[in-house]
Amino acid sequence: MHLPPVCYWDILTATLLHPFYLFQYFAVAVWIAEDYIEYSAVILLITGGAVYLTTNETMINLKRLHELAGEKHTVQFISPSGELVDVSNEELLPGDRIVVTEGDMVPCDAVLLSGRVSVDESMLTGESVPVKKTPLDVDTVFVTSKTSDDEVEINRRPNHILFCGTKVVFATQGEAGDTISAGKCMAVVYRTGFRSAKGQLVASLLNPRDKFLTFFSDTLWVILLMVIVSTGLYVWSAVYLKKHGVAWSEISLYYMDTLTFAIPPAMTACLTVATGISIERLTNSNVFVSESNRVNWAGIVTTCSFDKTGTLTEDKLHFKGMSLPSHLLSSNGLNVSVEVRPADGLDNPFPLLCIELMGTCHGLALINNVPVGDVLELELLRESGFMLSPYLGSDTLYVTKTDAMTGAIRRYEILKHFEFSSDKMKSSSLVRRPDGSIIYFTKGSPEAVAKFVKPSSLPLDMADTLAQLSRSGLRVLAFAYRLITSNSELSILMEATQAQLEKDSEYLGLVFLSNALKQDTISTINTLRQADIHCNMITGDHIYTAIAIAQDCSLLRESNVHVIDTIGGTIVINHYPTGHLIEEDLCEFLLHVQEDRNLQIAVTGNALEVVKTEFPRSLSAFVRRTQVFARMKPADKQYIVEQLQASQDNFMSGDVDNDMETGLLEKKTYICPGENFSSGINHVLFCGDGANDMAALRAAVVGVSLCEVETSVAAPVTSRLQTPGAVVDIIKEGRCSLITAYVLVLFNIYYAIIGLFSLIMMYYYALKMGDYTYLVQDLFFSLVLGLAISYTPPHPSLEKQLPPERFFTAYFVFTLISQVICFCGFQVIALKALSRHEWYHRFTLGDREPVTHAFSYESSVIADMGLAQIMIASVTATIDRPFRMPWYSNRLHVAAFVLQGCYLIYQIFGRDDFLRDDLDIKSLPISFGYELVGIIVMNWIVCLVMSRVGTTLLM
Repeated sequence: MHLPPVCYWDILTATLLHPFYLFQYFAVAVWIAEDYIEYSAVILLITGGAVYLTTNETMINLKRLHELAGEKHTVQFISPSGELVDVSNEELLPGDRIVVTEGDMVPCDAVLLSGRVSVDESMLTGESVPVKKTPLDVDTVFVTSKTSDDEVEINRRPNHILFCGTKVVFATQGEAGDTISAGKCMAVVYRTGFRSAKGQLVASLLNPRDKFLTFFSDTLWVILLMVIVSTGLYVWSAVYLKKHGVAWSEISLYYMDTLTFAIPPAMTACLTVATGISIERLTNSNVFVSESNRVNWAGIVTTCSFDKTGTLTEDKLHFKGMSLPSHLLSSNGLNVSVEVRPADGLDNPFPLLCIELMGTCHGLALINNVPVGDVLELELLRESGFMLSPYLGSDTLYVTKTDAMTGAIRRYEILKHFEFSSDKMKSSSLVRRPDGSIIYFTKGSPEAVAKFVKPSSLPLDMADTLAQLSRSGLRVLAFAYRLITSNSELSILMEATQAQLEKDSEYLGLVFLSNALKQDTISTINTLRQADIHCNMITGDHIYTAIAIAQDCSLLRESNVHVIDTIGGTIVINHYPTGHLIEEDLCEFLLHVQEDRNLQIAVTGNALEVVKTEFPRSLSAFVRRTQVFARMKPADKQYIVEQLQASQDNFMSGDVDNDMETGLLEKKTYICPGENFSSGINHVLFCGDGANDMAALRAAVVGVSLCEVETSVAAPVTSRLQTPGAVVDIIKEGRCSLITAYVLVLFNIYYAIIGLFSLIMMYYYALKMGDYTYLVQDLFFSLVLGLAISYTPPHPSLEKQLPPERFFTAYFVFTLISQVICFCGFQVIALKALSRHEWYHRFTLGDREPVTHAFSYESSVIADMGLAQIMIASVTATIDRPFRMPWYSNRLHVAAFVLQGCYLIYQIFGRDDFLRDDLDIKSLPISFGYELVGIIVMNWIVCLVMSRVGTTLLM
């Protein structure tokens, strides 16, 4: 795929021409015209630093995209005559045949035609376990570059597709007689460039979704408001400037100077640093962020959706036993289920058929003499006692079993394997046994297996046994087998479909395995629920297994769960755990959903499809109320996340054809658990661990992948700790980062208002503040405090209160207005206090030019009050509990505050040449210095009280 080249100068130019920086250049030009040379130089340095940080971050992101897109390299192309030709990967077209070699990076999406391959898809999906790929019969599906039914069919067969950007970690040769050398496989190009799976992800990163937060757009309105306020105040001061004899050209220049206060120069630098600090804290916790804006989005999460296996529960499965049909053990009596568990120190108590199935019906691969693959199949292989054997110069996998009595080695040949698919919910193997007989084994979900086995082979109590095992939280699979007649030709069997081979299979039993919760799962769910964050589970497991795990981790209460499933396409609603049928149709139940706040719902994928079809406008409300989604496919997970994030206005509007649903929608009183969740604005964090979760991870506001790699395009956030507890840390850090952004904007607005009002008061007295005075305010006070504020860590607890999504809320408007009144009012109070003293004489121009640098009591008081109020603003703008720690817990903020306080005392009471010559500060009488300190303290107290009132009443 072709991406625009990464040119530093192009990115730098685009950054320099950003409207914010254009405004900064305008401001510097105005300051230079006013002879603020040193101050302008420093502001240019600060602006340059912000440009560097922004450009550097953009460069890093683009380089990461280029690394993801891959570089140009050589691929072995198979010509129509069968010759191998080296070509560039950029020249590949759909339909071309290529050679895939161990160690290669797959250059495009390709369908495997011969050989067996194991690939590392961790970069693409976050899945840490190598994924086995098997050949696809090209006569079955025609590969085309255009969207068609054939392409849809191939998309449903991911076990045959080598995805672009994945690494081949193991490869075997094709069939005997193939012209391809050993260790190489043949594949046909399926999709290239941005049409490949990786290309689509790269395109989504190049064109990110619309931002969820309106906060940053609100800041533009704040800047516009500042311009209006600046203009209004300047109109008042312009009258006095004209009275002082200032020319209109100078008045116009001073107006432009007034406008420069609308955007403080250090604001963007502080905002960039604040987000970077949050990301750094997450990195120190082994949580890695590839899209920095997702950190702030994590602060508004109201729903957390979790995958089950590998996310809430451990990856490791433990074999517990089997439930066998009694006719396998004895020919007497009814065919009922008999539970058999392994006994310590005794021989394996299971029938040979069961052991053979566990050892041969799998898609495992042997890499460096170590079996790799699905953890469930690894556990069954371990229990069976079978061993994988290396490929013996062919495409066939062998497994061996050592006879415990004779020591003889029995070799089984896996002739053909059908990989597990989420659509069919089963996998199968065609196996040649040591005696030469051929048997067909199948394992899969009990529902899928029960559809094709002989009904007479099913135990009478199979459904009850399955429900009992699932209610214990066990992972349950069904086994089946079919003995192939001796007169069947192998060539015909190898060409047969899965449906043809499994016909007339015999039921072999249920196998059950335990899957323990991760250590911090319960505490994570409890923390999220206490914070009023709605939690749900989306899994492919049996619904009763999912419910049992959900109850174990406190996602569900122990009782009153409504299980919604289908029988023959008809919705059936049962009560869990009693199993009693609820005599209520779906429409009545959806009405019940609105009225009962404590209702707990678990639904299967089939039932969800019925709701989607019959009640499409009620679907989002139903999904929002459901805690457990079972038997869900990867596409279902994505759909659920999208429905959770759909606004209530969207799903309550539009044409409704269903009369029952029309009546249902008339109420429009959807009640959802939690105040945050029921507000109609729902933002989802999805946490998963593998390829099945990739679509949902990208669909969510924040996708968190639990994987070993630091960066995965499957999700913008990855956690190497692979525990659900990372979700709590991410949300806390997100809330802290978002609130820090609010605080920094508020602080910079305060600083701008303080500086603006100081400037207006200086114009009132026909004075001009010294160059170094502005430098001290901007560089050593405003910038230092802004950076220090960024380092305040998140609050250790996660509370119910959510950060606001926009700036214009009652709290911020009240706080802004009240603080501005306090700051301006106390500047006036300080000047009034100055004017009451007998030793005070108002500054007069005399023979000086109007608006000049001059020693005066007024300029000294205004400068002192300005510094003090900047310090006060850094405290009153701060929002701490329940999102951040208090400002005094931030050592940098406290240290800056103390040092600046010492400097302020020095400026108020000092009498040296630096204050007089460089800062144009006229020494105040000691007695008035104490009075001014008292005014500053009162200013601080009043601002703190007003801030506390706003926090208590409106936050």
